[in-house]
Amino acid sequence: MYKHMIQLLTILVATPLLAVLAYGQKPPRAAPPNDNKPCHEYTHLCSVRIKKNYAALEVYVRHLKPGAKVGFNPQPDPPGDPSPLNRTAMDAFQRLQIDFYDLSKYPPGPCKDGACHEAIDGANRQFGMLGSASDPRSATAAIADLKPAVDKLLRSLGSMRQVK
Repeated sequence: MYKHMIQLLTILVATPLLAVLAYGQKPPRAAPPNDNKPCHEYTHLCSVRIKKNYAALEVYVRHLKPGAKVGFNPQPDPPGDPSPLNRTAMDAFQRLQIDFYDLSKYPPGPCKDGACHEAIDGANRQFGMLGSASDPRSATAAIADLKPAVDKLLRSLGSMRQVK
């Protein structure tokens, strides 16, 4: 009887200890990227974020059906389950809006030359056209016009990183 009690006691004590040891042996998780860092201070992170969000908007516009209502206004969701693609596009639009504003509001901002400011202004202007698009045709034209402006802005941000 004592033999069984000792075995039971050993199992009851050893099992939680082994679980704690096994949990401690897992590799640490990578910290999630901080998407809230300001663009004017973290130009590399900003470049990556702009590329990602532009791509999400491009996918959204590509999947619009003729006659669909286009809008990036942060209105409350309509009744029913919102489309994940629509939700992603809204989030990407709002993030781009924040990033472009952040780059433009800190004179001289992250860039010291006029070409960089022209790139920021051009991207902001074209981004405004996308924000005012009301149908798939105008959204497609606006996203196509935004592409060269975003590319010019990313080149400017990339050249700034090399100069620093």
